[in-house]
Amino acid sequence: KHSVDGLRLACGTKVLETLWVRGTLPVQAWKNLGESKWPSLQEVYLYECFKENGAGAAEVLRAVASAGTSLTKINLYGCEKIPSEAWKNLGESKWPSLQEVDFFKCFEDNGAGAAQVPRAVASAGTSLKKLDLVYCKKIPSEAFAAIPDGTWPNLEFWRSSLVGALSEEEKARLTGGRNYGWEDGKLLR
Repeated sequence: KHSVDGLRLACGTKVLETLWVRGTLPVQAWKNLGESKWPSLQEVYLYECFKENGAGAAEVLRAVASAGTSLTKINLYGCEKIPSEAWKNLGESKWPSLQEVDFFKCFEDNGAGAAQVPRAVASAGTSLKKLDLVYCKKIPSEAFAAIPDGTWPNLEFWRSSLVGALSEEEKARLTGGRNYGWEDGKLLR
């Protein structure tokens, strides 16, 4: 778990495997990340770090995007104020080992940059098992339309009851035609 001092130490390392930060940090702590790259990063937990404002989000998402094939979990729970420009840092991220995604409340009131999220998560393909997009109603359904059929065939948990206009049929399309019904996020078999 990284405090401000721990985050400062993480800036210069390339062997960081877990980034866990809870709550708001001073802007300079995030800015110190600069152009950090973490190719060994496996897990990211930024719990309500950008709930009040998005200052520094661009730096941390740039570093997270560099994780590549090692990233297995990303949790940005309650990071409501990440600005559009910061989300763009996910760009063409490739996370083929990604298993769990939690963007709870990231796009409740603001959808700027939201189209980047499904594209980055789609790179997980068959690895993805959990996708939590509750209170993300501003992610446009068109962002999911661009994802090929059957991209997430092993998805076991998908909470997205408030994603704008994403139907059960669309969920079935993305999970390879499985339309077993969803209850409280769990796939019913």
